[in-house]
Amino acid sequence: MTQVELTPEVVKYRVQQLNGLFDDIEEDFLPQIINVRAAQTSTTWSSAPPAVQFRTSMRNALNTAEANLRTLWGRVKELCDTLEQNAADLTTLDDDARAELARLLERAQTPPEMPAPTTTPPYAPGATTPGPWAPRPLMDPPLLTPWMPPAPATPSAPSGPTIQPEWDAEK
Repeated sequence: MTQVELTPEVVKYRVQQLNGLFDDIEEDFLPQIINVRAAQTSTTWSSAPPAVQFRTSMRNALNTAEANLRTLWGRVKELCDTLEQNAADLTTLDDDARAELARLLERAQTPPEMPAPTTTPPYAPGATTPGPWAPRPLMDPPLLTPWMPPAPATPSAPSGPTIQPEWDAEK
């Protein structure tokens, strides 16, 4: 069995690392999910069946990502609790390190507020206002517009002289 030596410096380093993980969840990942969800409006997607299917799969993917963030937050909290248990046995831990660890443990108790998973889009087709949980859009009008296929080209007869390759030309 391998033993790991726990020093005050190691505790401080672990507290910084765990705070960094919490920062990543709160400041990087969660805002991106919320922004993508906020961009899903009735004007973003048409009511055509492929768009409805994509919108549904995107909504399910966002719900899964939010659930994964909740799970990740819980796992980091478990690591905080384990660090606290291990640091409790360390008698040489200074007051600053104990205070940082206490702040980390307090932070771990309250995960960030995430929208509840939903089965309906934030805007129902044809609606002009978001559903009760949807964050307010960041931009108005949205930068993304639905893709429209190009108009079909009309065939036309070639104009001018036609050049024939010499292997087809009569001699």
